[in-house]
Amino acid sequence: MSECARPIQVTARSPAHQSLRRAAASLWRAVLGGQDVGRAPAAGGDRKGVRGARGLGVRRADEGGATVLACLALAGLIGATLLVAQVGVVVVARHRAQAAADLGALAAAGALEQGAEAGCALASEIARRMQVGIQECEVAQWDVTVTVVRNGPMGLYGKWSVRAVARAGPVEDEL
Repeated sequence: MSECARPIQVTARSPAHQSLRRAAASLWRAVLGGQDVGRAPAAGGDRKGVRGARGLGVRRADEGGATVLACLALAGLIGATLLVAQVGVVVVARHRAQAAADLGALAAAGALEQGAEAGCALASEIARRMQVGIQECEVAQWDVTVTVVRNGPMGLYGKWSVRAVARAGPVEDEL
């Protein structure tokens, strides 16, 4: 093994250890404003804030501020994530309610040959199976308008309610 590739061994008595220790002590002196970290303060001096040569340095008034800021940022991030999740749940519920209204209106319009009551009963059955409630089923000639409502919990914020309306019937010819 060549001289350059050999790893340096650092022991308590080695010159490398001594130079590292001197460099660290001079760095801490610069950080502490000229205080010698390797020795005790003069008689009657204040030791508060000095942890010694192996310590981390002087305690400052703003120590721990980054931790508090990180905790607040994390809490804000969690809150924003929960808010986005709740909005996503409401959007999905709105799409499902619209699908139930569309399907109920089409089924009711297809069953109008048996009467308006039969058509609305079929729309109500489809809405029940799709876990929404019918708010209104209105028949005007061959047109059916179905309004459905879906409710759900929103955690600590109460309840949400989505409403969807669909119309089905024959296409009017325009001449």
